[in-house]
Amino acid sequence: MSAAEWPAAHSKYRNTPVVILDVRFASQGEASRWHELQLLERSFYVKELQRQVPYRLLTLANTGKPGLVGLYVADFTYFEAVHPRVGPWTFIVEDFKGHQTELFRWKRRHFELQYGIPIRITRRGH
Repeated sequence: MSAAEWPAAHSKYRNTPVVILDVRFASQGEASRWHELQLLERSFYVKELQRQVPYRLLTLANTGKPGLVGLYVADFTYFEAVHPRVGPWTFIVEDFKGHQTELFRWKRRHFELQYGIPIRITRRGH
């Protein structure tokens, strides 16, 4: 059986990766949220919108020298305002999740302790 004849693999959490305008998203929900954020950016409620932003997770113990213990990749980062074009602007780190794994919960706790920024979790129908 050739690779082309193999049945399509199913995602563990039932998400279906999608490609829209040559951009790959982990799920249709993540792609939809990206589109919503782009509309908010065009309406000046959001600025400096980015996706797939990596953050290094370092040891938090006072061991004398920091060491890399992991990597967290935020789905989206941006600055958000209550009123368009008017501050104050709040920096947002956002993750679109259908299911939170134990690894994600660890990375979230570690990131929030290290960077002092809460991660906003969005899901379908947020």
